Amino acid sequence: MRNIGVHRFLWVFLFAVSCVVSAHGQATTGSISGTVTDPNGAVVSGAKVTLTRKTTGGTQTGQTTTSGQFEFANLLPADDYSVSVEAPNFKTASLTDVRVSVNQATDLPVQLSPGQVTETVTVTAGGVELVDTTSANLSKAFSSRQVVELAQTTAGPAGSPAGVNNLALLAPGVTSSGGVGVGTGGSVGGQRPRNNNFMVDGVDNNDKSVTGPQSYISPEEVAEFTLLQNQFSAEFARSNGGNFLTVTKSGTNDFHGTAYGFFRNRYLNALDTIQKNAGVTRDKSSGDLFMPRSD
Repeated sequence: MRNIGVHRFLWVFLFAVSCVVSAHGQATTGSISGTVTDPNGAVVSGAKVTLTRKTTGGTQTGQTTTSGQFEFANLLPADDYSVSVEAPNFKTASLTDVRVSVNQATDLPVQLSPGQVTETVTVTAGGVELVDTTSANLSKAFSSRQVVELAQTTAGPAGSPAGVNNLALLAPGVTSSGGVGVGTGGSVGGQRPRNNNFMVDGVDNNDKSVTGPQSYISPEEVAEFTLLQNQFSAEFARSNGGNFLTVTKSGTNDFHGTAYGFFRNRYLNALDTIQKNAGVTRDKSSGDLFMPRSD
């Protein structure tokens, strides 16, 4: 009986550990990697590489390998980083405003120039998303500013913040379901909307009863929204449709805050061109629409 109890405890422990591992296995982070070379194209090994996060000032350090490569993994997305590379007999190379996105590996080649370490060559990436050359992922990312300002996010019942997922309709290869079938987010790559997968900060956000998101995130709370369409890795293998990945905002070194709200009313809705051409009018007191009489 004692052995049975021990075995049962071990099975429960292993199951709990596996759950913890799977909870952290979702790729809602990004990475920066690259190769350091000299002007002749030869790799520079043993160079000191320093990564700094812009919003918090947090740093990580590493060294290039014998093949001149470096990598920083599990980086928080929707933020800008700077990379500094130092090596003897070379000027220090500083690359600023390097953007990190969800589930993307940013390839950052660095070429050092001969000189003193005290001299610095600064290159600004301008916060743009660099091309992911390490995978065949097809994805579309939206920044926090786009999430808030694009009109697509205000769509939905009564101005519901569910509209964040509607940003997927702006990505290539995504169409509206046209009212056919159940599900949320539209048809991604020709798949049914019910095949879509929803995640928030790496946690499953699927409502199994209605084939849609369990919780809706206000646009003001979103740091980045990404639609992953194809060739995704095993951690996204729950569904064969689109992966709707939402990352919420995290803290910075500065005190800040926002106030937001959603309001939708028929009095504020303008008549579209088709309605105007058809002679549709709106009663100013009730907000009701009236069709022209055809006698």
